[in-house]
Amino acid sequence: MGKQLSEKEINSLIENSWKELQEKIINDAVTINKEASLQLQFAVVLQTKINSIKDKQIIKVLLEETIFIQNNKPQEADVVIETTINNEPYRIAIEMKCYRKLSASGKRRAAIPVFIRHVYEDLEVLEDYKKEHSDIKATYFLAMTDFEYLVNPDKRKAAYKQFYNMSSNYVLKAQKIDDGKKSVIKLENDYEFNWIHEDNGKYYFLMIRK
Repeated sequence: MGKQLSEKEINSLIENSWKELQEKIINDAVTINKEASLQLQFAVVLQTKINSIKDKQIIKVLLEETIFIQNNKPQEADVVIETTINNEPYRIAIEMKCYRKLSASGKRRAAIPVFIRHVYEDLEVLEDYKKEHSDIKATYFLAMTDFEYLVNPDKRKAAYKQFYNMSSNYVLKAQKIDDGKKSVIKLENDYEFNWIHEDNGKYYFLMIRK
């Protein structure tokens, strides 16, 4: 076996795979209509890049991998990268979200606040992964949408932003979020939503690394 890939090189593999998938989506080379297809296509791009590297350590790409968090609660991580660095276990956990205006059946998606709450829950669980597992060294949250209102909401009408906001350049501060309806979400980190949008394109993409 040749030289092992470093932490920086593995993270670059993930980030470059996300960029490549974005290009495929923009150019209609792949069709993404829900979260499952986004996960699968990302895994395909990432695995292809990994396979192209000769003489590397074993790097696994796992989908829907069970990770136990607080109180031994099982959680399904969308994608997990598993390898070793300096003979020590090394994992990266990734959660992904896809919000299309219309589903594959042509029906409108769930309300925006519901979707954003699920995003906040993903950020919370990514924090839990790192707290509970010392070999999870990094986490990513990846998302795409074709719904401009999610990224650039009308400030006069976006009442939902009182609790839930992931608009462009918004910074979500570490806090407890209690909407009085469901369990409290506890975030220990700040998160900045830096959406990427191609000129004249219909898709928006997001990557948050911690």
